[in-house]
Amino acid sequence: TGTAPNGLSGTAVFVVNINEAPTGECQACLAGTGGTTGTACVTRGSALFDQFVMTCTNWNDEDTPLVYRYGWHSSAGVSYYLEPRSDSSLGFFLGSDGVALVAYSIDS
Repeated sequence: TGTAPNGLSGTAVFVVNINEAPTGECQACLAGTGGTTGTACVTRGSALFDQFVMTCTNWNDEDTPLVYRYGWHSSAGVSYYLEPRSDSSLGFFLGSDGVALVAYSIDS
């Protein structure tokens, strides 16, 4: 609410609808472990030799379709991301600078 020098007053209202983020979980395991394999998830391996699979499960949101964005954080503190994709899992071979795999879901 405000009043102008000529005595006129007015009120403005602005309504913002906020979209809630999707919920779910992602896990990075050495290929052939964790997930649906029935074995424990192994989270360590050898750079350039071992493939890791990032699998995202139980993601829900009222706004569909969902897409997933995968990436990694290097030891130098630099983050790299791939283009969003519909696949809920993706394999990675990490270089010696790959420290942590990351993934998140994006709604439409």
